Amino acid sequence: MKMTKAERLAIEASARKAVNRLLKSNALNQRVTFSRDGPSHEFDIFEKGVIIGGVSTSTTKVGKGTDNTGGKDRAASELLWLTLWPGEEKRLHVMTDKSLADWLYQKYKGADFRYPISIYHYDQISQILTEIGVLGITEKGCL
Repeated sequence: MKMTKAERLAIEASARKAVNRLLKSNALNQRVTFSRDGPSHEFDIFEKGVIIGGVSTSTTKVGKGTDNTGGKDRAASELLWLTLWPGEEKRLHVMTDKSLADWLYQKYKGADFRYPISIYHYDQISQILTEIGVLGITEKGCL
């Protein structure tokens, strides 16, 4: 079932509200510029100096159980934007599909991320945010 843009935005707002409750932040949806002549990106979760992140409403499967490569690519692309961000904000990526959150974490765990990126699952029914894991963390700490 394909969601409308309004439905996706409502879910993103609900997930952002859950993040704000959990982290006691006041994040908003905001387009930010990386440097004077650099690219800009719209982050679903942003509070300057505190937190930066995205919300993905994609699923791992579509139709008759076919892999949703587009959804997986978009989730992975958000990691690139979070990696490129030059600020000190806490980085996180929230997915509304648990299997997508699990897939993303398993695919990229152990990779050398400059800053840790927390992967979360947001359950729309219970409105509970659960941390799946943190990318960029090793037994020795942050890379």
